[in-house]
Amino acid sequence: MPLASMRIRTIIHNIEVNPGQGGKLVRAAGTSAKILKEPKSRYCLIILSSGVEKLIDSLCRATVGTMSNPSHRAEELKKAG
Repeated sequence: MPLASMRIRTIIHNIEVNPGQGGKLVRAAGTSAKILKEPKSRYCLIILSSGVEKLIDSLCRATVGTMSNPSHRAEELKKAG
């Protein structure tokens, strides 16, 4: 769905950087981003889960919701052998 047709505070993932290029941002397990500024102009302000704010073209597409497996970061790796 294009960012221009989404509302403020929508949780999104798999965001395009350039229109028609395919999803590049927020693709890892348990991650998400949030739309901060309504996409009335050409660009839309998005905050990533790392806290970085990015201006993305409003024609770019994204998927609504969060990536699955939010407990991915909480898993401890065991010793081998």
